[in-house]
Amino acid sequence: MILVLFTGILSLLSSCEKEPIETEVNEFILKSTSEQPEHACGETSFDLWAGQTMKSGLITISNDEENIFIEITTKDGWQLQQTHLHLGSTYQDIPKNKSGVPVPGHFTYNTLHLPLVTTYTYTVPNNRSIGDEIIIAIHAEVVKTDKSGEIIGEETAWAGNIEGPSSRWWFYLSFTMAECEDEICYKYQDETAWAGTLKDVTPWFAIIELDETQTAKDQPLWAGKYLRTGTVYVRPDALNPGMLKITVRLAEDVFLQEGDNWFIQGYYAMPTSRPVSEDMTYKGSEHWREFVKRIPAENVNFVAVQINISIQIEIPCE
Repeated sequence: MILVLFTGILSLLSSCEKEPIETEVNEFILKSTSEQPEHACGETSFDLWAGQTMKSGLITISNDEENIFIEITTKDGWQLQQTHLHLGSTYQDIPKNKSGVPVPGHFTYNTLHLPLVTTYTYTVPNNRSIGDEIIIAIHAEVVKTDKSGEIIGEETAWAGNIEGPSSRWWFYLSFTMAECEDEICYKYQDETAWAGTLKDVTPWFAIIELDETQTAKDQPLWAGKYLRTGTVYVRPDALNPGMLKITVRLAEDVFLQEGDNWFIQGYYAMPTSRPVSEDMTYKGSEHWREFVKRIPAENVNFVAVQINISIQIEIPCE
């Protein structure tokens, strides 16, 4: 009788044990980093909820043409002990039991974090199209430890902003595949620029003509004859009587060349041919894209300003 009873108890205990859960294994790349890929796009962030009400971290999702990146980062002392991830096209794609409760053990990706980590990135091959909506379920086991590394707190965590409809709390999220702009590369093209009114001679140049107060406002800085690359102002220097103040302001994406890159000369009469920069009285090297120079004002009705510049030009990337 005792033997039969003991056998029955063993049989009952065996029937109550959970069947082992098989986790589907797919090919994917894993990396542990807090940085998003350099050329990822559509970056969107969601909270990681621990114990239903505590914000224990952040989920950042982005994509490029080849991969979808799901970065999990904890905060406030929480650490990742295990994470589960599943991507689907609809809510119905998330593995759930008959009661509608998700089963993380059946999620596509399952990672045990030993040692514990505070950030982890899943890099999943991208087989979606731009504009596709992806339903993502992210489950985590998060813990807190004391100074000796002993676990002093443990919670279940779900990521997202959509509450799952079931008898148990959980969250999921929706991410829309973004179109990544083409990578932009640049080259720098050297040019000689002249300020003022264009003179249609060979070789071409431009000259600034002063008014009766020795002032010339908003003078264009021409490169390649017809490309405006900055502005030059000439006016009497209020703080230095007898001097002209010349202000040079380069446009965006315009930079100064190395070496002597500015040349200025005052004239009583307008020159009829292109001035030679090496013969100009005032010249030097500047490093700032906006700078001020001064020359004597006596008998000056025209000012030649030559700037050696480099223009940043967009080109296709190799």
